[in-house]
Amino acid sequence: MPGTNPVVNAQSLFCERGERVLFEDLSFVVEAGEVLQIEGPNGSGKTTLLRALAGLFADYEGQIVWRAGARCLFMGHKPAVRDTLTVIENLRWLLELAEIRCEDSAIATALAATGLAGYEDTLAAELSAGQTRRIGLARLYLPAPGVWLLDEPLAAIDHAGVARIGRRVDAHVREGGSVVLTTHQPIPLEAEVRRIVL
Repeated sequence: MPGTNPVVNAQSLFCERGERVLFEDLSFVVEAGEVLQIEGPNGSGKTTLLRALAGLFADYEGQIVWRAGARCLFMGHKPAVRDTLTVIENLRWLLELAEIRCEDSAIATALAATGLAGYEDTLAAELSAGQTRRIGLARLYLPAPGVWLLDEPLAAIDHAGVARIGRRVDAHVREGGSVVLTTHQPIPLEAEVRRIVL
């Protein structure tokens, strides 16, 4: 049963792209301390739904209501990094976009947590796909809004990295945060996962 004060309340969502219905009559809530996984084949509307929740896509019908004061961190399936910036410059740029201020020591700890210690001054263009992905994932180890919207966060990540992300998601929900994610890979979690299939 839904709680009395969900963080996000989505009601009667409908979206059609290119004369194809992606989802219709879709209603759900996101509670504090919950992991919600959106499942479905490629092209089924998972990314579109996440972008709608994040306020980055408005071409849908229905209603998405956020609890007053609630904020989200959105991480798309494409790494939001600039090849011409170093690892640490990219992370600082992402934090600036989200209006998050962090001490240098906290940034160094976050990069170490994602396996990027020693790469701080390396240009993103020189990194592997997995290392590039980890720049964005480092935000999960820094002060961040309570709701994480993660689109394929495990893409290009090795087994050790997947385990690290699982532990970080578990810690976040234990602290009362919420996670809405899409993934084609199993993510090892202690938290119970509720699923929506598109």
